[in-house]
Amino acid sequence: MSAAFTSPAGATWQALLNEITTAYSERRQVIGQSAYVPEANRNVQSAAYWAALQEWLETNCVGFVDYENGPLNDDKNDFIYFTLDNWRAASGLNASGFRRSTDGINFSYGQMQAGDAIGGWIFDDIQKGFGALRWTLGTGIVPDYTIQRNALNVFGDTGGTYEQCKDQLRSEWNAASWVGLGSYVIYATYAFQAYNPAPYDYWYMSAIRYCTNNLSINIPIVSGHPLPCSCAIYSHYVTPDGYVFNDFDGLGATKGWCLWKELEESSDATRTLGSYKNDNLPHDSGMQNGDGDVQKGIVVDNINAVLKWNFTNI
Repeated sequence: MSAAFTSPAGATWQALLNEITTAYSERRQVIGQSAYVPEANRNVQSAAYWAALQEWLETNCVGFVDYENGPLNDDKNDFIYFTLDNWRAASGLNASGFRRSTDGINFSYGQMQAGDAIGGWIFDDIQKGFGALRWTLGTGIVPDYTIQRNALNVFGDTGGTYEQCKDQLRSEWNAASWVGLGSYVIYATYAFQAYNPAPYDYWYMSAIRYCTNNLSINIPIVSGHPLPCSCAIYSHYVTPDGYVFNDFDGLGATKGWCLWKELEESSDATRTLGSYKNDNLPHDSGMQNGDGDVQKGIVVDNINAVLKWNFTNI
């Protein structure tokens, strides 16, 4: 569990600097940058040193997920990253930026400049800035092979009822097995039904499922020590043209990004997500006689993970 940064009041510079150095290096690495290795000749007494940290925070805060206003926008069609203003608000910084002072009494705002004093406010604001950077978006879902199962073009008997045709469809579905598919599909389920009126007077139906057999995600590695994170896995749901959207499997799905599952905290470099595989006949959870002629469907065309980091300090 992350520890709070040490309060600057009464703390040694070295203790405070060690925490900030670790926070800087960890957050660089989780957004794909190199680890920070302090230069042997770094001058922590110079304004330029502190201004560089402040500049990095104000430039790179937009690479972290805004956990206060997100992680999704209201339309659920995208994830929300911090803006500079929202990051300052989440950090508890002044809306104008970092505190500056030449005497420790009178303050203005902005990045540190030559002639500014180095005081506890410098450490405090930088701690707050790093402390607000906690979540990132995953960069790599790893697919396994795709499998499919179907019962296609099942025709009921002339004069037969809807339920009789559905029973025939179920028999074919139960006899079918999952087989490999050459193309890559994360998850898709389709169901079709129609009635051919007199003089033909019969129902016909089809059902098909696709899913990737297993999914995993690669987690950024932080050098020097394992850095655990928990994962919130989001699926992006769409409906093909001409189909009515339907959540056949009770996933809590609506169009756009929706939470699929949450993975407990771990330091593993690869996390297994599992599969959407479901053996149930789609018609049993999404189709009924009163629907008439209809085709329903649901597709996951993308998956991503919000990584909630257990940084050393926040």
